[in-house]
Amino acid sequence: MRPVVALTGGSGGIGRAAAAAFARSGFAVLIAGRDAAALAQAEAEAARAAAGAPGAPAPALATLAADLAAPGGASAVVDTAVRRFGRLDVLVSGAAVTGPLRRPLWEVTDDAWQAVLDANLTAAWRTAAAALRHAIAAGTPLRLVQVSSGIARGAVAGLGPYGVSKWALEGLSAALAADAERAPVAVTVVTVRPPSVRSAMTRAWLPEAEAARLPGPEIVAPALLEAAIAPRERVHGRVLRVAPDGAIEMLG
Repeated sequence: MRPVVALTGGSGGIGRAAAAAFARSGFAVLIAGRDAAALAQAEAEAARAAAGAPGAPAPALATLAADLAAPGGASAVVDTAVRRFGRLDVLVSGAAVTGPLRRPLWEVTDDAWQAVLDANLTAAWRTAAAALRHAIAAGTPLRLVQVSSGIARGAVAGLGPYGVSKWALEGLSAALAADAERAPVAVTVVTVRPPSVRSAMTRAWLPEAEAARLPGPEIVAPALLEAAIAPRERVHGRVLRVAPDGAIEMLG
């Protein structure tokens, strides 16, 4: 039986590239995001990637248009994966928004601050919690992969809410990894910290020429696959930092 991965933030950027990579590697893939049209394009790309793999079976793909920051959005990811594919082995949490750009923190409104934390942190916690509750009830192992950012453990002026949310996401991963030791099933928690890549996010932030020189989002896919399939003792509780050339460094 093929493994099942659910990807949030899968309609663009790193998530979209990851969906194609997982499909090519033989996973059944649920691609979740907000934009139904973009999800359809991501699904088509993943199908082409899977069809191009040597000896590959027919791709098993599904999409879910949902706002993970809204009530019920996180549980819908888990419920849909289980309904469509019968199980959930890996959850990759990559959904994120940048929030206010080029504003110092004292000019950020309460609503804008909360919207970033809801999308980038709370939604990741809710989705992980829903996946863990299912795994424990089903008695099955689970792999949680959190997509952080190169801004974590640093700071960039004018990107305060986003930077704080990614620092906090790595803290969430550490807390989940600690709690996983008490879980009645095998739970592995891994963080992937990518560099800046070409995406709608970076195009909104950087000058056009600078954004165009960034590596493509596909350079992060090997780290996400390693986080999903490497032995637990190698990756649990650790951060896989991806360099702009795609090299992977294990931290922690």
